[in-house]
Amino acid sequence: MKVLWIAKQTPVPENGGEHIYTHGIVTALAPLCDLTLLCYGATDVQDCRSLLPGINTRQVPPYPNSELSSLLSRFPNNTHRYNQNHFAQHAVRICRELAPDVIVVDSLAMAWTYKILIETAPQASLVYFSHNFESALRANIAAAEAGNLISKLVRSVDSFKTAILERNLCLSAHLITAITEHDLHCYASSYPTKARVLITPGYHNIPSQLRPLPKTRTACIIGSFLWSTKRANLVQFLDEGYRTLQQGNVTLKIIGNMEEPFRRHLRQKYPQLDITGKVGSLAEATNNCRAGLLIDSVGGGFKLKALDYIFLGLPMYALSDCMYGLNLTPQDDYIEASTSNVLADFLAHSISDDSLLGLRDRAYLKSRERFSWRASAAHFLDAIRPPLPRNGRHL
Repeated sequence: MKVLWIAKQTPVPENGGEHIYTHGIVTALAPLCDLTLLCYGATDVQDCRSLLPGINTRQVPPYPNSELSSLLSRFPNNTHRYNQNHFAQHAVRICRELAPDVIVVDSLAMAWTYKILIETAPQASLVYFSHNFESALRANIAAAEAGNLISKLVRSVDSFKTAILERNLCLSAHLITAITEHDLHCYASSYPTKARVLITPGYHNIPSQLRPLPKTRTACIIGSFLWSTKRANLVQFLDEGYRTLQQGNVTLKIIGNMEEPFRRHLRQKYPQLDITGKVGSLAEATNNCRAGLLIDSVGGGFKLKALDYIFLGLPMYALSDCMYGLNLTPQDDYIEASTSNVLADFLAHSISDDSLLGLRDRAYLKSRERFSWRASAAHFLDAIRPPLPRNGRHL
């Protein structure tokens, strides 16, 4: 089976977030089928081979459109940034060259390509590989916008564009994937005639046993802070909870990619934060940490950083609704709180408790068999095997 996978960037796991999800599934899927990955990225072929060994990767130089120009586009901002003619030309040429059986549009960012692809390769089944139920996610982000009236209007219009684009893509797709059961239910409610499949994330190098917990009073937040919503979540948590952590003698370590202006802002406002930026090894960076925090008050979907915490052996403290898809029990497998201030208070009072050891062990035992990239890839392959309906409707 020939599969053409369309992604917005070379999926390098160190970039975090959706890159981990895409990297995991394509590397596990590649040995099972004839997979070609087309994405934006460096044009160095040798670099591709080292980053994604065993995958036929075609990269196109990125020239992203500006955020401001998206105001005049029919596409939402994140899709408009990747809507580029030179990528479309490559996609058409590769489609004709490969004659794929299946075309996978990875995330809504690349949804602008779907009409071009199905017109070029009408024989192919179209799969929407979703990272979130974007219509609801963008609506939530718009509702949470705390800026001025213009900012609120821009977010609302972007949410409206997102809903239209996702609906059109889903109606044209032969199969829709979801990352959580919650998202799968949303797609089922909105598109009941469509084929749908749950593709849970996996994890590389699951340890056979967890490392000892250090005796420090240090907690960490792992993530990529290049997206404005992720930055806003972090700032909100710090504004509401950092004083409580200081008073409780808890050191907070921020681990992940961020732009220098945002780093300077954090250092100036919270000089006692330990900010590492992007790191080569999460295991080394978290070696002195006793807990991991999930503080995303806005933004749905599966929090891949939760798997990092679980398999790094870190007990988790999470805001409500941060644990979709993990099938873990609050207060038994992790500590949950409704607000940032309450979460910080829980952390300050319990970070030294011996009970954290049992909590993180239970999360690990429940997760180590469930989150396998190999199993997820096999499940996805079963879902895309012929016959899928050719008219884009699930019969």
